[in-house]
Amino acid sequence: MIVLVGIVAALSARGGGDGRRDADRAAAGAADAAIAPAPAPADAVLPRKPAAPPAAEPSVPESLLQATRDQQVAAALHELTGGKTCDDRKAAVARLRDLGDPKAIPALKKARYRMRGGLLGIGDKNTNACLKVDAEAAIKALAPKEPAK
Repeated sequence: MIVLVGIVAALSARGGGDGRRDADRAAAGAADAAIAPAPAPADAVLPRKPAAPPAAEPSVPESLLQATRDQQVAAALHELTGGKTCDDRKAAVARLRDLGDPKAIPALKKARYRMRGGLLGIGDKNTNACLKVDAEAAIKALAPKEPAK
């Protein structure tokens, strides 16, 4: 008796004797066939549609571009001050120079000297000595140009 109840439950869950689902599928297939366009004869020449003009690139507001640039400068300054290796900090100097924002000059001046170690200033070592030349070149490149007289 329990086995018979289990079989009936399994068949009803699968939709075993229910012909309504099959009829629904057949009706949906017939509706799709009625909507689909008839295939064109092989010898028919279809007219070409004119190509749509290329979509114009959306213009980005200048304020958004400036905000993105400011974020890039802030990220590079963060890497300059918190980079683990000198190569990381040196890459940040190059990025700041490429971004061309003169607001980075004070941070670059400060970054030329990163004294670590020692006690009360005795035995300190400049851990940014590897980027000092690059930082000075970036400062010079970012400095506002004086107009020619």
